[in-house]
Amino acid sequence: MNVNQVYGIVNSIVSQMNGTTALAVTDFTGLVSTGKTIISSDTAKDNFLGVLADRIGKTVIRTLDTSVEFPKLLMEDFEFGAILQKINVRLLPAKRNTSWDVGANDYNPDQFAVNKPSVTQTFFTDADTWTYDVTIPDTMLKTAFTSAEAMASFLTGIMDALEKSMIEGINAMAHVCITNFIGEKISANNAVVNLLEEYKAKTGDRTLTAATCKYNERFLKFSSMLIDNYIGYLEKPKTIFNTAGEKRATSRDNMHVMLLNDFVNASKVFMSASTWHKDLVALPNYVGVDCWMACADGPDGVVDANDAINITTSNGYTVAQSGIVGILADRQAIAVGLSDRYTATDRNNHDRYTNYTSGATMQYINDLSENGVVFIIEDDTWTEDP
Repeated sequence: MNVNQVYGIVNSIVSQMNGTTALAVTDFTGLVSTGKTIISSDTAKDNFLGVLADRIGKTVIRTLDTSVEFPKLLMEDFEFGAILQKINVRLLPAKRNTSWDVGANDYNPDQFAVNKPSVTQTFFTDADTWTYDVTIPDTMLKTAFTSAEAMASFLTGIMDALEKSMIEGINAMAHVCITNFIGEKISANNAVVNLLEEYKAKTGDRTLTAATCKYNERFLKFSSMLIDNYIGYLEKPKTIFNTAGEKRATSRDNMHVMLLNDFVNASKVFMSASTWHKDLVALPNYVGVDCWMACADGPDGVVDANDAINITTSNGYTVAQSGIVGILADRQAIAVGLSDRYTATDRNNHDRYTNYTSGATMQYINDLSENGVVFIIEDDTWTEDP
């Protein structure tokens, strides 16, 4: 099993999300598992002996189903193995009903014809790992406190910081998973909707730009309608919203709806609350995102980069894109699994201190055969006819 050391990525994404560093080009190559149609025993081996073959730990049987509720971003743990196997059973085509041909001269029944189902499988095998460590001595801190209670509170704060550091790292890697999905969709030019271009095409209003449209009430109303329309489009079986051409349907209850807070807040301010209360704010599973990758271009926070990404995707595509305001995705399109979180202690009795460790190994999954839509605001290249 290939396990990536991602502590450097975690630290970089955290600093960008906190606004302490600028939006930086980040390489996600191999970090997010986008699935393999075959696996090799030469590479899918245990990481200790390098001999034992990794076992399939969980199999997902995937067919068209709009009623079953899937987990949110964090999926259940995969047990007894390192590989997630996903089997997709396609729907069957209609065939001629030969019962109405009985008696015809050319009637030739074949009731034992073999009709194999159409099945594909994908394997998700990669995982990412990182740790946080802190050392607490037995006696060297005692001189800084006047009571055992005060020192105990300080030590509790250290342990709390260890736990919160891990949570911050998990959040950062969740951003990696989401951002990589956006990048893969943009690189494939699959289901990327330019809200500004759609508005201009439908209304004929060519005066708005990407810099001004967020302050235009008509544009914001149109965008709200279009986003809600696409939620409805995803509910019906279609092949156009994934890169594999699979027939998929995603119900509202099985859908990630993530929208940039800057876009949502502009909509709330420039339109009446009653308009947006039901159309956007109350969308099922709606999640507001402060930024996709970096919350500012620099420590002063003057230049806004909340809507931008600049990455090399897990599949090796370079994507630099601004104006990203939201995504819709099937819950199985963006997921986190193989969750192995642990804490450990190492005691040095000779030097009288204890090392505390908090570690994680997690599998970040982008299944591009599942439904997804990316919404952007970008100036088009339209020009007036001569």
